[in-house]
Amino acid sequence: MGRVITLALFSPLLAGALLLVPMGANSRRRAVLLGYGVALGALVGANGSEGLWRIDGPGRFLALVTVVIGGYVALFGCRQWGPPLRDRAALGCGGLIVTSVLSSDLAARLDTLVASFVLTSVATLLLLVLSARSTGRSRGRTAIGLLLGDLILVASVLVSARTDALLGPRVHPLAGGVVLFIGASLAALGRAGAGSSRSWVLDTVNHPTAVSALLHAGVVNGGAILLVRLSPLTGVSRIEWDLLAAACVAQLVWWAPVIRRRADLKGQLAASTVSQMTFMMLALALGWPLLALTHLAGHALYKSTRFMNAAGSIRRRSRTPHPVVSAHSPGLFDLALGVLLVGAALLSAHVGGSDAAALQGVLLPAALALVWSVRRRSSRAGALVALVSSAVVIGYGALVGELQRSLTPGLDPGLPSTPWWTLGALTLAVVALSRRNSPRVRSVDETVPTHVLESVGAR
Repeated sequence: MGRVITLALFSPLLAGALLLVPMGANSRRRAVLLGYGVALGALVGANGSEGLWRIDGPGRFLALVTVVIGGYVALFGCRQWGPPLRDRAALGCGGLIVTSVLSSDLAARLDTLVASFVLTSVATLLLLVLSARSTGRSRGRTAIGLLLGDLILVASVLVSARTDALLGPRVHPLAGGVVLFIGASLAALGRAGAGSSRSWVLDTVNHPTAVSALLHAGVVNGGAILLVRLSPLTGVSRIEWDLLAAACVAQLVWWAPVIRRRADLKGQLAASTVSQMTFMMLALALGWPLLALTHLAGHALYKSTRFMNAAGSIRRRSRTPHPVVSAHSPGLFDLALGVLLVGAALLSAHVGGSDAAALQGVLLPAALALVWSVRRRSSRAGALVALVSSAVVIGYGALVGELQRSLTPGLDPGLPSTPWWTLGALTLAVVALSRRNSPRVRSVDETVPTHVLESVGAR
């Protein structure tokens, strides 16, 4: 069975190596489909462990998401990049990144986990160099943002871990759990791009769309994966987790206005990535690991699709007239739509359990805001969106319930430190803050020159 795990790990890397060979577009797509299809099949059928890696519930879940996102982005890259050697090398480097992230997902030992985390950063820097469209200062910030956290993580492991913890067949409890927890938290925040508004994550918008999609849907998830895998080992008290939660809340409050200030679509997506990654770590710090994992998967699928459709969105925005918003007062119809969504959220929480309730505390404010926005333009469209959102909320709750039964044995969540509704209250507060005193986001025809729009449309 160990050979099956190895096959799942290295199939994306082999597919990337094949893309280095000059071949036609159809041959490149077939190579991607073959490599990532083999990885998917191996992950579904594999069980047990192989020294360096093991298959458990959370690992399989994370690995399947990684392979789906990696294959999706690789197919897009085959269409976006041409036959020059530099483009082929970038495609091959994408396979290396997917393999390194998979190694983090399935790591059974501390040294494997840390080495995979660092390898992901190195491969990311290589990919950014191969697809360079940024200045030397921007590349320097990216290198510091990625590698500084990795160096802190390695130093904390060396300081806190015993020899058998690094070289044993499995990850063992560590003597200096607090040191390791601090190092892992700083590394996770660095991978998520937290910090000032000059984050390395924002610099990636200058690179091709396939690169941005892979980084924002895959690489930045490494921080959450690291904390999920290391949380059972550190043995820290509730105080350390609360300090991490406070740092995450501060980052959410800091980044909320930054998202609104960005006038470009890819810039808004990049800034929201930092906020979403911070929210995942907040969920872990508050004792909701299943919420963090489901949010991670949903964010990865959503963000990869949004980045790869960014050019089309700009084109559609430039050709679509601004909708006329009717001014009306909330009435019984709006109240009925709100009651429908709240009822669906309560039913979803009843079907899915406490983790689904925590998830609905985050999704319900977003669903209400979406329905209210559509309702202002069309009553019929608002009712349709409310019905679809209710069905999605109930289905998502049922899915989370199934994931809870299959993933919880490998997560060791402990007791949540706060009730689920606090996450919803925080979501509402951040949304309100992001809209307060924010400058008007200009339309695309005001911010993008006409010749740029024409070139986007021609592509």
